[in-house]
Amino acid sequence: MSVSLEAAHGLGKRILDIYADDEKLESVSPGLRDLFSRMQWRVARMCRLRADNLDREGDKERAIAESKLADDLDERNESFTRIRRQLEMAGQGSSRITPREGLRLALERPNFHMAAMFARQVLVSDPRDLEANFAMGMFYHCDEQYGQAEAYLRKCLERDPRNASILNNLAVAQLRQGHLDEAEENARKAVAANGKLAEARRTLESVLNEKKAAEKAEREKLPQENRAVR
Repeated sequence: MSVSLEAAHGLGKRILDIYADDEKLESVSPGLRDLFSRMQWRVARMCRLRADNLDREGDKERAIAESKLADDLDERNESFTRIRRQLEMAGQGSSRITPREGLRLALERPNFHMAAMFARQVLVSDPRDLEANFAMGMFYHCDEQYGQAEAYLRKCLERDPRNASILNNLAVAQLRQGHLDEAEENARKAVAANGKLAEARRTLESVLNEKKAAEKAEREKLPQENRAVR
């Protein structure tokens, strides 16, 4: 675990402590508040990366706690709150929109961070909702938390098993984790589902290149190991 990701955890806690003391924020200029929001977004992203590392290491409890810290940071981020209010006021006049409507608006932009905020609400009532699981999968995908992304994209395939875009994104997430056999299988399924999808063809090419490189490295390592035994 890198020192920077460990530090992000402590910094994230400190940021939430600052929010608990409203007087400290009241005295801050608008320019500094803007800078603070951008830094807060960066810290939340680092916390999500740390959560993904913990998840890969099998420390599920700490991974969930770290993801919750990142969610709390985003919820208190003024910039995201403003955007969310704009989405909620979209549509007809000043009427509020439902989580599903907000999710679709965010996906149309596409803004996966905002989509995830609405998707979490949708998943409470329907854990198998296709759009909500896709939004969460792509949110974690863009945030380079590929283990989390894979989990949500797999749920999407339960509802739409031949969706080339979902299969391709799942293959990329698996490739980034070094799961080359699974990545190849899903990349081939994506190409079979939609041969015109250039991204799927590129993903399959990348996976095959990675497998060739891995096989070459393994072959080159064998003679060295044999010499070491002698």
